[in-house]
Amino acid sequence: YDYDNCVASTLGLTQPYNNGLYCATTEAEFDELAKCVRIDHWCVRNCPTCTQARMDSVKLTSISGKDPTYGVSLVIQNADAITSLAGLSGLSGALQGGLTVWGMAKLRNLTGLGGVSSVGTHNGMHGYSIALRGNPELQNVLALEGASYPAGSLYINNNPKLVCAGVP
Repeated sequence: YDYDNCVASTLGLTQPYNNGLYCATTEAEFDELAKCVRIDHWCVRNCPTCTQARMDSVKLTSISGKDPTYGVSLVIQNADAITSLAGLSGLSGALQGGLTVWGMAKLRNLTGLGGVSSVGTHNGMHGYSIALRGNPELQNVLALEGASYPAGSLYINNNPKLVCAGVP
């Protein structure tokens, strides 16, 4: 397999709703996803077995597109063993679609996403670009301070420890 140019639909990932969004939902699937240097969309979702060690081994440098249904480029959702996104520190450039961080029980910040220069929008979710929801330990999103996104497209909900000083 050419891990330098991955296509999510060819990695053996789960399609949660049979709709074009392909996500790692097991550690074995995450192992395949972590090997990708470039990919069309990147998703870890509903994965209780996905480990921090695997996140730390991610090789990702760019995301070339977004899933055809929701329009997301990067999703990290309900993977409670992941406490840090530092493994994504090789990622740089623009995301054509949205960015979702949702239901991450132990995530304290978004360190690792500092190379993202801009974020597009979701097809659904009211056109949000960045959706941060239900992350009880999330304290700051400073890693995204250099990323541009469309005005009025930031969605923040139920992140009780988040301090949003200086958000434009």
